[in-house]
Amino acid sequence: MKQSTVILLCLLCIVTGIALGYLIPDTMPVLDIHKKGASVLVLSCIDPRFIESLSFHLMHNKQVGHDYDLFTLAGASLGVQWNEKWKEAFFDHVRIAINIHNIKEIWCVDHLDCGMYKLSLEMESDLDSQIHAKYLLNLKQLLKAEFPELLFRGFVIETDGLLHELVQESVSFSKAAL
Repeated sequence: MKQSTVILLCLLCIVTGIALGYLIPDTMPVLDIHKKGASVLVLSCIDPRFIESLSFHLMHNKQVGHDYDLFTLAGASLGVQWNEKWKEAFFDHVRIAINIHNIKEIWCVDHLDCGMYKLSLEMESDLDSQIHAKYLLNLKQLLKAEFPELLFRGFVIETDGLLHELVQESVSFSKAAL
């Protein structure tokens, strides 16, 4: 076979592969019904504008991947602190996640331009990540008092979709340290 024919056949295979990749729908991931537990409970906001960024960051994070429970609440960190009933509901879910899935960490993911922040704090704009850092740190302290065995990490998604870690904990809490 001539070299030009081989090159043409290779190009045809590449083009066919690309075309089929677009024509054949994505396949469902394999479901592992025997999987036990999750390492992280992720608390995020309900805002649909940021769901795709959150999914992307979680799926591409080597520490968590598909190994997490997800709880959504308007305002995420602010939402837990905004209403006692919401706090109770979130804490109940944390207890369930500890008991059933043996979680070791809670990750809270806020985002900028949050309607809950603007509404609750009566702000025109929500583009300052330091305001979110304050509520993330407060949430960390609430969780420390109730769940000293869990690690906590707090993040914010910027309006461009980038994720930044604002609060990190490198060691777990112990009741003796309280």
